Amino acid sequence: MPYLAAFSYAELPELLSVAKEKGEAPFFFLLDGIEDPHNLGAMIRTANLCGAHGVIIPKRRAVGLTATVARSSAGALNYTRGLWVTDLVQTMEELKKKGVVRLRRHGGEKHVAS
Repeated sequence: MPYLAAFSYAELPELLSVAKEKGEAPFFFLLDGIEDPHNLGAMIRTANLCGAHGVIIPKRRAVGLTATVARSSAGALNYTRGLWVTDLVQTMEELKKKGVVRLRRHGGEKHVAS
């Protein structure tokens, strides 16, 4: 059953313009498979504290920006926008074309891809 979003989603150009306006390199959290709203809220808080310009989540196999996520983010969702994408891999490719460097952490390994 789909849930109604408690907050509106941003568009990628909007998130990129936020970074540009601040004179900073774009910095996003791309989160895949976060199904628990409390965990997503915590990740949004973390992204906000790290200075991320946005959080990108897939439409499938992930929780949306629900009221529980908003509460769990403790207000961070007001400052760190969320982007809901159909294809996370396609979004990563689009970011790569725009010169955004990817840093990925999985398990104990660190991977950097340009």
